[in-house]
Amino acid sequence: RLPTLNELPVSFKNGYTVKSVNAHDLPSLGKAMSICVGMYKQQCWLGAVNISAVYDPNGKPVACLEWYYGECGKGYLVQAKLFANKSVCMDETILDLVLEWSKLNNILVNTRDMGGTYEGSGCFLPPRPKPLEERQTLLRSNASQDTCGYMPL
Repeated sequence: RLPTLNELPVSFKNGYTVKSVNAHDLPSLGKAMSICVGMYKQQCWLGAVNISAVYDPNGKPVACLEWYYGECGKGYLVQAKLFANKSVCMDETILDLVLEWSKLNNILVNTRDMGGTYEGSGCFLPPRPKPLEERQTLLRSNASQDTCGYMPL
């Protein structure tokens, strides 16, 4: 049997990894990150959602990603949280890593947790030159390539 995307860990040059989290381990991830992801056990067992976590080089979870497969087999990232439910866009290193992970796995971003300019996201990153523009271009290009009901932010 071939592994599905949510079973494959992805390692990055900076020592961070993104790994799938099984339903049994969700409560301990939630406790470590002060988030309510432990309540997603049944949804994960049923295959309704997938939870992946970003781990720092020391193996400590630093972000939690909720995503699912859409009708056309594409993934959709619907939540991206740091410790204590802060949006991933509050940490540029993690934001860049999650955007790279999403692109590698054909997962479309469909959450305000990833953008610094969306109203209500709680993210107010200062304007940056090219890197921020590249992220916004990536978000727009992902949205324009989808034909399966992706709703751009």
